[in-house]
This record gives sequence, structure tokens and C-alpha cells, in this order.
Amino acid sequence: MLDSAQYIEGDGSSGSLRLLKFGPVFSNYVKESTELIEIVEHGRSVTYRVTDGDLIKMYDPYRVNFSFIPIKGNEREKCIAQWRTEFVPLTPKMPPPIEARDAAISFLRCFDNFHQTIVKPESSAVYKSLVSKRDVQSGGLR
Repeated sequence: MLDSAQYIEGDGSSGSLRLLKFGPVFSNYVKESTELIEIVEHGRSVTYRVTDGDLIKMYDPYRVNFSFIPIKGNEREKCIAQWRTEFVPLTPKMPPPIEARDAAISFLRCFDNFHQTIVKPESSAVYKSLVSKRDVQSGGLR
């Protein structure tokens, strides 16, 4: 999904510039994106604006907000993840950024899978996959 990510300027706080290079899954749509981090609420949200790369050739502006809203009563274990985008197509025929939405959903799913392996490994799809492979290889759990 993502080949590399690096900060060109800054450390990830507001005002930082980062460069993302995408892997083969998305490279037919977006190969790279330079983003200006506008707002960071640690553990809650990040808002950035694309300043260079493939998306800015299709939409200007192109702004994204990822937010993680804790679920009341279970704040430490669960949240609602949201992806919002603001964009203006450069031409009237430019379609909405469906591929970017799909990439964001894939990212959030990866994040969720990773989080599940840390918080409750026994309930994660990755854990279940590993256990079922071990079951098949060893002839079952003992």
C-alpha cells in the first residue's frame, strides 16, 4: 500500500511537510503525495492539505482529515475512525476521488487490524489467521 513516508520538514506537528510514496496497489492512481500537516490533535485527528503530487493535478485544493473519536464508556479500547476530504476538481469532468476514498478505507482497516493485534490479539483477524495456520500445520491445538 505505502512504499515510503518521510518528513521533508518538521516532525509531524502542524506546519510539517511529508512525502508519501505509494506502492503498486495505488500507483496506477497516485504515485506520490506531498502534504502539509495543518492541524494535529494528538491521538484524536490530523488534517493535511496536498501541496504536490498526482492528486493536486486533479483537485485543488485537496484537504483530508482523519479523526478517531472515542466511544463513550469504552474510550481506551474503541473509537470511530472517520475520513473526510474537501476537494475541488480542476475540470468539470473530473470524477470524485473514489480511489482515494478506497485507499483511506484500506489504511483504516490496516490500522484497525494492527490495533487489534496489540489490544486484544485473540480477537484479531491476523491472530485468527495465524492460529488457524498453526492448527493446520500441527494437526490441531493441544
